[in-house]
Amino acid sequence: MKQEVVRMKRKIVSVLLVAAMIFSLAACGGTEDKQGEPSDTENEEGDPSVNEEGTAGGDVTFPLDEKMTYTAFSVLHASTYDLDDSLPMQILQEECNIDIEFQSVMSAELSEKRNLLLNSGEYPELLIKSGITTSEMSDYGRQGILIPLEDLIQEYMPNLTAWLDDNDAWQWITSSDGHIYGLPCYELAITDWTPYWINMKWIENLGLEEPTNLDELYEVLKAFKEEDANGNGDPDDEIPLAFNGMPDFLFQYLGEAVDSRTYCYVNDGQLTFAPVSDIYHTYLEFFAKLYAEGLILDTCFTITGEELTAMGTANDVIGSNPAAGIFLTVGRDRDEDYKILTPFEKGKYSIGNGISTGVFCVTDACENPEPALAMFDTFYSQEGGTLATMGVEGKTYTINEDGDWEWIVGGEYGDTVDEVRGNGTIQGTTAGPYISPDIWWNNMSPKTDPDEVYLNKERVRTAEYGVSVLPNMFYSQEDEDIVSTLFTDIRTYCEEYTVQVITGEKDLESTWDEYVSTIEQMGLSELMDAYQRTYENSLEMLQ
Repeated sequence: MKQEVVRMKRKIVSVLLVAAMIFSLAACGGTEDKQGEPSDTENEEGDPSVNEEGTAGGDVTFPLDEKMTYTAFSVLHASTYDLDDSLPMQILQEECNIDIEFQSVMSAELSEKRNLLLNSGEYPELLIKSGITTSEMSDYGRQGILIPLEDLIQEYMPNLTAWLDDNDAWQWITSSDGHIYGLPCYELAITDWTPYWINMKWIENLGLEEPTNLDELYEVLKAFKEEDANGNGDPDDEIPLAFNGMPDFLFQYLGEAVDSRTYCYVNDGQLTFAPVSDIYHTYLEFFAKLYAEGLILDTCFTITGEELTAMGTANDVIGSNPAAGIFLTVGRDRDEDYKILTPFEKGKYSIGNGISTGVFCVTDACENPEPALAMFDTFYSQEGGTLATMGVEGKTYTINEDGDWEWIVGGEYGDTVDEVRGNGTIQGTTAGPYISPDIWWNNMSPKTDPDEVYLNKERVRTAEYGVSVLPNMFYSQEDEDIVSTLFTDIRTYCEEYTVQVITGEKDLESTWDEYVSTIEQMGLSELMDAYQRTYENSLEMLQ
Protein backbone atom coordinates (compact mmCIF):
# COMPACT_ATOMS: atom_id res chain seq x y z
CA MET A 1 0.00 0.00 0.00
CA LYS A 2 2.82 2.42 0.88
CA GLN A 3 4.50 1.84 -2.47
CA GLU A 4 1.16 2.32 -4.19
CA VAL A 5 0.60 5.64 -2.41
CA VAL A 6 4.07 6.88 -3.33
CA ARG A 7 3.46 5.83 -6.91
CA MET A 8 0.22 7.79 -6.92
CA LYS A 9 1.92 10.87 -5.52
CA ARG A 10 4.62 10.84 -8.14
CA LYS A 11 2.14 10.90 -11.00
CA ILE A 12 -0.26 13.46 -9.54
CA VAL A 13 -1.18 16.38 -11.81
CA SER A 14 1.44 17.85 -14.07
CA VAL A 15 0.72 20.28 -16.84
CA LEU A 16 1.10 17.53 -19.44
CA LEU A 17 -1.50 15.37 -17.68
CA VAL A 18 -4.12 18.03 -17.09
CA ALA A 19 -5.84 17.53 -20.44
CA ALA A 20 -5.95 13.79 -19.83
CA MET A 21 -7.29 14.37 -16.36
CA ILE A 22 -10.06 16.58 -17.66
CA PHE A 23 -11.04 14.10 -20.37
CA SER A 24 -10.96 11.04 -18.16
CA LEU A 25 -11.25 11.84 -14.47
CA ALA A 26 -13.47 14.89 -14.61
CA ALA A 27 -15.34 14.13 -17.77
CA CYS A 28 -15.47 10.40 -18.21
CA GLY A 29 -16.04 9.30 -14.65
CA GLY A 30 -12.70 7.79 -13.61
CA THR A 31 -12.51 8.13 -9.83
CA GLU A 32 -10.50 7.15 -6.82
CA ASP A 33 -12.05 5.87 -3.66
CA LYS A 34 -11.74 7.74 -0.40
CA GLN A 35 -8.62 5.84 0.66
CA GLY A 36 -6.77 7.16 -2.39
CA GLU A 37 -6.59 3.78 -4.19
CA PRO A 38 -6.36 4.05 -7.98
CA SER A 39 -9.55 3.43 -9.91
CA ASP A 40 -9.86 0.85 -12.65
CA THR A 41 -9.69 3.61 -15.26
CA GLU A 42 -5.90 3.76 -14.85
CA ASN A 43 -3.61 1.89 -17.18
CA GLU A 44 -0.79 -0.39 -16.14
CA GLU A 45 1.68 2.47 -15.89
CA GLY A 46 -0.58 4.26 -13.39
CA ASP A 47 -1.54 7.17 -15.64
CA PRO A 48 -5.19 8.09 -16.11
CA SER A 49 -6.71 6.50 -19.20
CA VAL A 50 -7.99 8.91 -21.81
CA ASN A 51 -11.35 8.53 -23.42
CA GLU A 52 -10.67 8.69 -27.13
CA GLU A 53 -13.72 10.84 -27.83
CA GLY A 54 -13.00 13.16 -24.90
CA THR A 55 -16.62 12.79 -23.79
CA ALA A 56 -17.60 14.24 -20.46
CA GLY A 57 -20.61 13.27 -18.41
CA GLY A 58 -23.79 13.31 -20.44
CA ASP A 59 -23.21 14.61 -23.96
CA VAL A 60 -20.54 17.22 -23.17
CA THR A 61 -17.27 16.81 -25.07
CA PHE A 62 -14.05 18.65 -24.14
CA PRO A 63 -12.59 20.75 -25.54
CA LEU A 64 -15.80 22.36 -26.73
CA ASP A 65 -15.94 22.96 -30.47
CA GLU A 66 -16.89 26.57 -29.84
CA LYS A 67 -15.76 28.58 -26.83
CA MET A 68 -18.47 29.07 -24.24
CA THR A 69 -18.50 32.07 -21.92
CA TYR A 70 -20.04 32.27 -18.46
CA THR A 71 -20.39 35.14 -16.00
CA ALA A 72 -19.63 34.54 -12.33
CA PHE A 73 -19.60 36.29 -8.96
CA SER A 74 -16.78 35.42 -6.56
CA VAL A 75 -14.72 36.56 -3.62
CA LEU A 76 -11.27 37.94 -4.33
CA HIS A 77 -9.02 34.92 -3.87
CA ALA A 78 -6.66 35.27 -0.90
CA SER A 79 -8.06 38.82 -0.52
CA THR A 80 -5.88 39.95 -3.44
CA TYR A 81 -6.18 37.72 -6.48
CA ASP A 82 -8.96 37.36 -8.99
CA LEU A 83 -9.91 33.70 -9.22
CA ASP A 84 -9.61 33.93 -12.99
CA ASP A 85 -5.87 34.56 -12.63
CA SER A 86 -5.17 31.40 -10.62
CA LEU A 87 -3.27 28.58 -12.31
CA PRO A 88 -5.97 25.90 -11.85
CA MET A 89 -8.67 28.11 -13.36
CA GLN A 90 -6.45 29.08 -16.28
CA ILE A 91 -5.70 25.41 -17.00
CA LEU A 92 -9.30 24.29 -16.70
CA GLN A 93 -10.67 27.04 -18.91
CA GLU A 94 -8.03 26.56 -21.60
CA GLU A 95 -8.35 22.79 -21.78
CA CYS A 96 -12.16 22.89 -21.84
CA ASN A 97 -12.42 25.91 -24.18
CA ILE A 98 -14.53 27.74 -21.62
CA ASP A 99 -14.12 31.32 -20.46
CA ILE A 100 -15.50 32.58 -17.15
CA GLU A 101 -15.82 36.32 -16.67
CA PHE A 102 -15.50 36.96 -12.93
CA GLN A 103 -16.94 39.81 -10.91
CA SER A 104 -14.84 39.70 -7.73
CA VAL A 105 -15.27 41.53 -4.42
CA MET A 106 -13.42 41.76 -1.12
CA SER A 107 -14.41 39.22 1.54
CA ALA A 108 -15.69 41.98 3.84
CA GLU A 109 -18.20 42.98 1.15
CA LEU A 110 -19.05 39.47 0.00
CA SER A 111 -22.36 38.86 1.75
CA GLU A 112 -23.79 42.31 1.18
CA LYS A 113 -22.85 42.58 -2.49
CA ARG A 114 -23.88 39.01 -3.29
CA ASN A 115 -27.36 39.50 -1.87
CA LEU A 116 -27.77 42.93 -3.44
CA LEU A 117 -26.84 41.39 -6.76
CA LEU A 118 -29.25 38.46 -6.44
CA ASN A 119 -32.09 40.71 -5.33
CA SER A 120 -31.50 43.17 -8.16
CA GLY A 121 -32.59 40.74 -10.85
CA GLU A 122 -29.36 41.44 -12.75
CA TYR A 123 -27.11 38.63 -11.59
CA PRO A 124 -24.47 36.40 -13.21
CA GLU A 125 -24.86 32.79 -14.27
CA LEU A 126 -22.61 31.27 -11.60
CA LEU A 127 -21.75 31.90 -7.97
CA ILE A 128 -18.27 30.53 -7.25
CA LYS A 129 -16.76 30.85 -3.76
CA SER A 130 -19.50 33.36 -2.96
CA GLY A 131 -19.93 32.45 0.72
CA ILE A 132 -23.68 31.91 0.39
CA THR A 133 -25.26 30.22 3.40
CA THR A 134 -27.46 27.13 3.46
CA SER A 135 -30.56 29.10 4.39
CA GLU A 136 -29.88 31.69 1.70
CA MET A 137 -29.50 28.94 -0.89
CA SER A 138 -32.83 27.44 0.10
CA ASP A 139 -34.50 30.84 -0.03
CA TYR A 140 -33.12 31.75 -3.45
CA GLY A 141 -33.88 28.22 -4.63
CA ARG A 142 -37.53 28.55 -3.65
CA GLN A 143 -37.64 31.84 -5.54
CA GLY A 144 -36.26 30.12 -8.63
CA ILE A 145 -33.11 32.26 -8.71
CA LEU A 146 -30.89 29.24 -8.02
CA ILE A 147 -31.61 26.12 -10.03
CA PRO A 148 -31.68 22.55 -8.64
CA LEU A 149 -28.47 20.63 -9.39
CA GLU A 150 -29.10 17.07 -8.21
CA ASP A 151 -29.97 15.63 -11.63
CA LEU A 152 -27.21 17.60 -13.35
CA ILE A 153 -24.66 16.34 -10.81
CA GLN A 154 -25.56 12.72 -11.46
CA GLU A 155 -25.44 13.14 -15.23
CA TYR A 156 -22.51 15.52 -15.70
CA MET A 157 -20.37 15.17 -12.55
CA PRO A 158 -19.28 11.52 -12.17
CA ASN A 159 -16.41 12.32 -9.82
CA LEU A 160 -18.61 14.24 -7.40
CA THR A 161 -21.36 11.65 -7.68
CA ALA A 162 -18.93 8.86 -6.77
CA TRP A 163 -17.55 10.83 -3.83
CA LEU A 164 -21.03 11.62 -2.50
CA ASP A 165 -22.00 7.95 -2.84
CA ASP A 166 -18.84 6.64 -1.19
CA ASN A 167 -19.12 9.05 1.75
CA ASP A 168 -22.91 8.93 2.13
CA ALA A 169 -22.76 12.70 1.77
CA TRP A 170 -25.78 13.55 -0.37
CA GLN A 171 -27.68 14.37 2.80
CA TRP A 172 -25.25 17.12 3.72
CA ILE A 173 -25.83 19.14 0.57
CA THR A 174 -29.57 18.60 0.18
CA SER A 175 -31.95 21.40 1.14
CA SER A 176 -35.16 20.89 3.06
CA ASP A 177 -37.20 20.85 -0.17
CA GLY A 178 -35.19 17.87 -1.43
CA HIS A 179 -33.16 19.84 -3.96
CA ILE A 180 -29.43 20.60 -4.13
CA TYR A 181 -28.67 24.22 -4.92
CA GLY A 182 -24.92 24.27 -4.37
CA LEU A 183 -21.86 22.06 -4.78
CA PRO A 184 -19.79 21.08 -1.73
CA CYS A 185 -16.25 21.59 -0.56
CA TYR A 186 -14.69 18.87 1.57
CA GLU A 187 -11.80 19.38 3.94
CA LEU A 188 -10.79 17.73 7.20
CA ALA A 189 -13.54 17.43 9.80
CA ILE A 190 -12.40 19.71 12.63
CA THR A 191 -13.93 21.61 15.51
CA ASP A 192 -17.39 23.00 14.90
CA TRP A 193 -16.37 26.21 16.64
CA THR A 194 -13.29 28.39 16.29
CA PRO A 195 -10.25 26.61 17.80
CA TYR A 196 -9.04 28.09 21.09
CA TRP A 197 -5.25 28.43 21.26
CA ILE A 198 -3.27 28.81 24.47
CA ASN A 199 0.35 29.92 24.87
CA MET A 200 2.25 26.85 26.07
CA LYS A 201 5.54 28.75 26.18
CA TRP A 202 4.05 31.07 28.78
CA ILE A 203 2.72 28.08 30.68
CA GLU A 204 6.21 26.56 30.65
CA ASN A 205 7.78 29.87 31.69
CA LEU A 206 5.57 29.92 34.76
CA GLY A 207 6.02 26.24 35.62
CA LEU A 208 2.31 25.51 35.06
CA GLU A 209 0.43 22.70 33.31
CA GLU A 210 -2.09 22.86 30.49
CA PRO A 211 -5.52 23.40 32.09
CA THR A 212 -7.96 20.49 32.11
CA ASN A 213 -11.09 22.31 33.34
CA LEU A 214 -12.47 25.84 33.64
CA ASP A 215 -11.11 26.39 37.14
CA GLU A 216 -7.59 25.53 35.99
CA LEU A 217 -8.01 27.70 32.90
CA TYR A 218 -8.90 30.64 35.14
CA GLU A 219 -5.82 30.07 37.28
CA VAL A 220 -3.58 29.94 34.20
CA LEU A 221 -5.04 33.13 32.73
CA LYS A 222 -4.67 34.85 36.10
CA ALA A 223 -1.02 33.79 36.26
CA PHE A 224 -0.49 35.13 32.74
CA LYS A 225 -1.70 38.51 33.97
CA GLU A 226 0.19 38.68 37.24
CA GLU A 227 3.53 36.92 36.75
CA ASP A 228 5.27 38.39 33.68
CA ALA A 229 4.50 35.32 31.60
CA ASN A 230 6.39 36.51 28.51
CA GLY A 231 9.49 37.15 30.60
CA ASN A 232 10.28 40.61 29.23
CA GLY A 233 10.44 42.27 32.64
CA ASP A 234 7.13 44.10 32.21
CA PRO A 235 4.43 42.42 34.32
CA ASP A 236 1.66 44.56 32.84
CA ASP A 237 1.87 44.02 29.08
CA GLU A 238 0.35 40.51 28.94
CA ILE A 239 -3.20 40.01 27.64
CA PRO A 240 -4.28 36.62 28.98
CA LEU A 241 -7.22 36.26 26.59
CA ALA A 242 -7.61 38.30 23.40
CA PHE A 243 -10.48 37.95 20.96
CA ASN A 244 -12.85 40.07 18.92
CA GLY A 245 -16.59 39.53 18.64
CA MET A 246 -18.58 36.94 20.56
CA PRO A 247 -16.55 34.48 22.69
CA ASP A 248 -18.59 31.43 21.69
CA PHE A 249 -15.39 29.42 21.18
CA LEU A 250 -15.70 28.39 24.84
CA PHE A 251 -18.80 26.33 24.02
CA GLN A 252 -16.35 23.52 23.29
CA TYR A 253 -15.29 23.33 26.92
CA LEU A 254 -18.58 23.53 28.86
CA GLY A 255 -19.28 19.82 29.22
CA GLU A 256 -21.75 19.41 26.35
CA ALA A 257 -21.17 19.11 22.61
CA VAL A 258 -23.05 22.16 21.30
CA ASP A 259 -24.00 22.32 17.62
CA SER A 260 -22.97 25.64 16.06
CA ARG A 261 -25.90 25.72 13.61
CA THR A 262 -28.63 25.49 16.22
CA TYR A 263 -26.87 26.23 19.54
CA CYS A 264 -28.37 22.94 20.76
CA TYR A 265 -26.96 19.87 22.45
CA VAL A 266 -28.55 16.43 22.75
CA ASN A 267 -29.31 14.37 25.85
CA ASP A 268 -31.21 11.09 25.47
CA GLY A 269 -32.60 12.16 22.13
CA GLN A 270 -33.87 15.51 23.39
CA LEU A 271 -32.47 18.84 22.22
CA THR A 272 -31.62 21.57 24.70
CA PHE A 273 -31.08 25.18 23.68
CA ALA A 274 -27.70 25.98 25.22
CA PRO A 275 -28.22 29.75 25.74
CA VAL A 276 -30.93 29.12 28.39
CA SER A 277 -29.20 26.16 30.06
CA ASP A 278 -26.97 25.80 33.09
CA ILE A 279 -23.88 25.57 30.91
CA TYR A 280 -24.60 29.03 29.46
CA HIS A 281 -24.98 30.42 32.97
CA THR A 282 -21.55 28.95 33.73
CA TYR A 283 -20.19 30.43 30.50
CA LEU A 284 -21.45 33.93 31.37
CA GLU A 285 -20.25 33.66 34.95
CA PHE A 286 -16.78 32.63 33.79
CA PHE A 287 -16.38 35.43 31.26
CA ALA A 288 -17.80 38.10 33.57
CA LYS A 289 -15.19 37.09 36.15
CA LEU A 290 -12.38 37.24 33.59
CA TYR A 291 -13.47 40.65 32.35
CA ALA A 292 -13.85 42.09 35.83
CA GLU A 293 -10.33 40.99 36.75
CA GLY A 294 -8.76 42.36 33.58
CA LEU A 295 -7.95 38.96 32.11
CA ILE A 296 -9.68 39.74 28.80
CA LEU A 297 -8.75 42.39 26.26
CA ASP A 298 -11.03 45.24 27.30
CA THR A 299 -11.80 46.22 23.70
CA CYS A 300 -12.79 42.67 22.73
CA PHE A 301 -16.26 43.70 21.56
CA THR A 302 -15.12 46.65 19.45
CA ILE A 303 -11.65 45.79 18.12
CA THR A 304 -11.43 44.56 14.52
CA GLY A 305 -9.69 41.41 13.42
CA GLU A 306 -7.08 43.45 11.59
CA GLU A 307 -6.34 45.49 14.72
CA LEU A 308 -6.05 42.35 16.81
CA THR A 309 -3.60 40.83 14.33
CA ALA A 310 -1.51 44.00 14.36
CA MET A 311 -1.36 43.80 18.13
CA GLY A 312 -0.51 40.10 18.19
CA THR A 313 2.21 40.21 15.55
CA ALA A 314 3.94 43.31 16.94
CA ASN A 315 4.80 41.90 20.35
CA ASP A 316 4.59 38.72 22.44
CA VAL A 317 1.59 39.85 24.49
CA ILE A 318 -1.26 37.37 23.82
CA GLY A 319 -1.73 34.43 26.16
CA SER A 320 -4.67 32.79 24.43
CA ASN A 321 -6.82 33.46 21.39
CA PRO A 322 -9.53 31.81 19.28
CA ALA A 323 -8.45 31.61 15.63
CA ALA A 324 -8.75 29.30 12.64
CA GLY A 325 -4.94 29.25 12.74
CA ILE A 326 -3.04 31.00 15.51
CA PHE A 327 -0.47 32.35 13.02
CA LEU A 328 -3.29 34.54 11.70
CA THR A 329 -3.21 36.42 15.01
CA VAL A 330 0.36 36.22 16.29
CA GLY A 331 2.28 35.71 13.06
CA ARG A 332 4.34 32.82 11.78
CA ASP A 333 7.33 33.33 14.08
CA ARG A 334 5.49 32.53 17.33
CA ASP A 335 2.66 30.22 16.33
CA GLU A 336 4.34 27.06 17.62
CA ASP A 337 4.36 28.59 21.10
CA TYR A 338 0.64 27.80 21.12
CA LYS A 339 -1.53 24.71 20.95
CA ILE A 340 -5.26 24.21 20.68
CA LEU A 341 -6.47 23.77 24.24
CA THR A 342 -7.02 20.03 24.63
CA PRO A 343 -10.74 19.27 25.01
CA PHE A 344 -11.61 18.53 28.61
CA GLU A 345 -13.64 15.41 27.80
CA LYS A 346 -14.04 13.06 24.86
CA GLY A 347 -17.45 13.06 23.20
CA LYS A 348 -18.25 16.54 24.51
CA TYR A 349 -16.33 18.43 21.84
CA SER A 350 -18.39 19.32 18.78
CA ILE A 351 -16.81 18.78 15.38
CA GLY A 352 -18.20 19.37 11.93
CA ASN A 353 -18.23 16.92 9.04
CA GLY A 354 -15.73 18.80 6.89
CA ILE A 355 -18.35 19.66 4.27
CA SER A 356 -19.13 23.23 3.25
CA THR A 357 -22.07 23.81 0.95
CA GLY A 358 -22.92 26.44 -1.62
CA VAL A 359 -19.41 26.86 -3.00
CA PHE A 360 -20.71 26.71 -6.59
CA CYS A 361 -24.29 27.67 -7.48
CA VAL A 362 -26.04 28.16 -10.81
CA THR A 363 -28.65 30.87 -11.33
CA ASP A 364 -31.59 30.77 -13.68
CA ALA A 365 -29.69 33.19 -15.91
CA CYS A 366 -27.55 30.26 -17.05
CA GLU A 367 -29.00 28.56 -20.13
CA ASN A 368 -26.29 25.89 -20.48
CA PRO A 369 -25.00 24.82 -17.06
CA GLU A 370 -23.88 21.35 -18.20
CA PRO A 371 -20.38 22.21 -19.54
CA ALA A 372 -19.58 24.35 -16.50
CA LEU A 373 -20.55 21.57 -14.10
CA ALA A 374 -18.63 18.97 -16.12
CA MET A 375 -15.55 21.19 -16.09
CA PHE A 376 -15.62 21.75 -12.32
CA ASP A 377 -16.12 18.04 -11.73
CA THR A 378 -12.36 17.86 -12.32
CA PHE A 379 -11.79 19.23 -8.81
CA TYR A 380 -13.71 16.35 -7.19
CA SER A 381 -11.11 13.67 -7.86
CA GLN A 382 -7.92 13.15 -5.88
CA GLU A 383 -5.83 14.54 -8.75
CA GLY A 384 -8.26 17.38 -9.40
CA GLY A 385 -8.36 18.23 -5.70
CA THR A 386 -4.58 18.40 -5.80
CA LEU A 387 -4.73 20.81 -8.74
CA ALA A 388 -7.25 22.99 -6.89
CA THR A 389 -5.40 23.08 -3.56
CA MET A 390 -1.74 22.70 -4.54
CA GLY A 391 -1.49 23.66 -8.21
CA VAL A 392 0.79 21.83 -10.63
CA GLU A 393 3.75 19.64 -9.77
CA GLY A 394 6.98 21.25 -10.92
CA LYS A 395 5.40 24.71 -10.97
CA THR A 396 3.83 25.38 -7.59
CA TYR A 397 4.87 22.31 -5.60
CA THR A 398 7.32 19.43 -5.78
CA ILE A 399 7.38 15.86 -4.43
CA ASN A 400 10.53 15.04 -2.44
CA GLU A 401 12.29 11.69 -2.18
CA ASP A 402 10.20 10.74 0.86
CA GLY A 403 6.99 11.11 -1.13
CA ASP A 404 6.07 14.31 0.73
CA TRP A 405 5.28 17.56 -1.06
CA GLU A 406 6.43 21.12 -0.55
CA TRP A 407 5.73 24.49 -2.13
CA ILE A 408 8.08 25.92 -4.74
CA VAL A 409 8.85 29.34 -3.31
CA GLY A 410 10.86 31.93 -5.20
CA GLY A 411 9.75 30.69 -8.61
CA GLU A 412 7.27 31.80 -11.21
CA TYR A 413 4.30 31.82 -8.85
CA GLY A 414 5.62 33.79 -5.91
CA ASP A 415 8.33 34.51 -3.39
CA THR A 416 6.25 33.50 -0.36
CA VAL A 417 3.91 30.63 0.46
CA ASP A 418 0.97 33.04 0.52
CA GLU A 419 1.80 34.29 -2.96
CA VAL A 420 2.16 30.77 -4.34
CA ARG A 421 -1.16 29.74 -2.83
CA GLY A 422 -2.81 32.88 -4.17
CA ASN A 423 -1.45 32.50 -7.70
CA GLY A 424 -1.25 28.74 -7.95
CA THR A 425 -4.37 27.37 -6.23
CA ILE A 426 -8.03 28.19 -5.61
CA GLN A 427 -7.78 27.31 -1.93
CA GLY A 428 -8.52 30.07 0.56
CA THR A 429 -10.52 31.15 3.58
CA THR A 430 -13.73 31.05 1.50
CA ALA A 431 -14.49 27.44 0.58
CA GLY A 432 -14.33 26.43 -3.09
CA PRO A 433 -15.65 23.63 -5.32
CA TYR A 434 -13.18 20.81 -4.63
CA ILE A 435 -12.32 17.95 -2.31
CA SER A 436 -9.16 18.41 -0.31
CA PRO A 437 -6.94 15.48 -1.38
CA ASP A 438 -5.38 12.94 0.96
CA ILE A 439 -1.89 14.11 0.08
CA TRP A 440 -2.65 17.60 1.44
CA TRP A 441 -3.34 16.32 4.94
CA ASN A 442 -1.11 13.26 5.12
CA ASN A 443 2.04 14.18 3.25
CA MET A 444 2.76 17.89 3.56
CA SER A 445 6.48 18.31 4.18
CA PRO A 446 7.38 20.53 7.14
CA LYS A 447 9.61 22.40 4.72
CA THR A 448 6.67 23.54 2.60
CA ASP A 449 4.79 25.49 5.26
CA PRO A 450 5.65 24.53 8.83
CA ASP A 451 2.83 26.68 10.16
CA GLU A 452 0.23 24.83 8.06
CA VAL A 453 1.71 21.45 8.99
CA TYR A 454 1.54 22.35 12.65
CA LEU A 455 -2.02 23.65 12.29
CA ASN A 456 -3.12 20.43 10.58
CA LYS A 457 -1.58 18.29 13.32
CA GLU A 458 -3.39 20.29 16.00
CA ARG A 459 -6.68 20.01 14.14
CA VAL A 460 -6.31 16.26 13.79
CA ARG A 461 -5.24 15.86 17.43
CA THR A 462 -8.22 17.67 18.90
CA ALA A 463 -10.74 16.27 16.41
CA GLU A 464 -10.12 12.85 17.96
CA TYR A 465 -12.00 14.12 21.02
CA GLY A 466 -14.98 15.21 18.97
CA VAL A 467 -18.44 14.15 17.99
CA SER A 468 -20.78 15.39 15.28
CA VAL A 469 -23.84 16.52 17.23
CA LEU A 470 -26.69 16.63 14.71
CA PRO A 471 -27.41 15.07 11.33
CA ASN A 472 -28.19 17.27 8.38
CA MET A 473 -31.44 18.93 9.43
CA PHE A 474 -34.09 18.36 6.75
CA TYR A 475 -36.47 21.17 7.65
CA SER A 476 -39.97 21.28 6.24
CA GLN A 477 -40.89 24.58 4.63
CA GLU A 478 -42.94 25.52 7.70
CA ASP A 479 -40.18 24.63 10.16
CA GLU A 480 -37.52 26.37 8.11
CA ASP A 481 -39.58 29.56 8.20
CA ILE A 482 -39.96 29.22 11.97
CA VAL A 483 -36.25 28.64 12.52
CA SER A 484 -35.03 31.39 10.19
CA THR A 485 -37.28 33.95 11.89
CA LEU A 486 -37.05 32.98 15.55
CA PHE A 487 -33.43 31.89 15.78
CA THR A 488 -32.11 35.14 14.32
CA ASP A 489 -34.07 37.29 16.76
CA ILE A 490 -33.29 35.09 19.77
CA ARG A 491 -29.59 34.90 18.94
CA THR A 492 -29.42 38.68 18.60
CA TYR A 493 -30.98 39.11 22.03
CA CYS A 494 -28.67 36.46 23.52
CA GLU A 495 -25.63 38.25 22.18
CA GLU A 496 -26.79 41.61 23.52
CA TYR A 497 -27.36 40.14 26.95
CA THR A 498 -24.05 38.27 26.84
CA VAL A 499 -22.08 41.47 26.19
CA GLN A 500 -23.96 43.30 28.94
CA VAL A 501 -23.24 40.58 31.50
CA ILE A 502 -19.60 40.11 30.57
CA THR A 503 -18.84 43.85 30.68
CA GLY A 504 -20.66 44.27 34.00
CA GLU A 505 -23.51 46.37 32.66
CA LYS A 506 -25.93 43.75 33.97
CA ASP A 507 -25.61 41.47 36.98
CA LEU A 508 -25.95 37.84 36.00
CA GLU A 509 -27.71 36.49 39.08
CA SER A 510 -30.34 39.21 39.30
CA THR A 511 -31.15 39.25 35.57
CA TRP A 512 -30.81 35.59 34.52
CA ASP A 513 -34.43 34.61 35.17
CA GLU A 514 -35.69 37.65 33.28
CA TYR A 515 -33.33 36.83 30.40
CA VAL A 516 -34.62 33.26 30.14
CA SER A 517 -38.21 34.45 30.43
CA THR A 518 -37.70 36.97 27.63
CA ILE A 519 -36.33 34.28 25.31
CA GLU A 520 -39.30 32.05 26.13
CA GLN A 521 -41.64 34.90 25.27
CA MET A 522 -39.79 35.39 21.96
CA GLY A 523 -40.93 31.95 20.84
CA LEU A 524 -38.35 29.54 22.25
CA SER A 525 -40.89 26.74 22.65
CA GLU A 526 -41.94 27.04 19.00
CA LEU A 527 -38.30 27.12 17.90
CA MET A 528 -37.43 24.04 19.93
CA ASP A 529 -40.47 22.15 18.63
CA ALA A 530 -39.26 22.84 15.09
CA TYR A 531 -35.73 21.73 15.99
CA GLN A 532 -36.89 18.56 17.77
CA ARG A 533 -39.33 17.61 15.04
CA THR A 534 -36.73 18.14 12.34
CA TYR A 535 -34.06 16.27 14.32
CA GLU A 536 -36.26 13.20 14.71
CA ASN A 537 -37.45 13.28 11.10
CA SER A 538 -33.88 13.69 9.85
CA LEU A 539 -32.72 10.67 11.81
CA GLU A 540 -35.56 8.62 10.33
CA MET A 541 -34.64 9.72 6.81
CA LEU A 542 -31.09 8.49 7.32
CA GLN A 543 -32.10 5.00 8.44
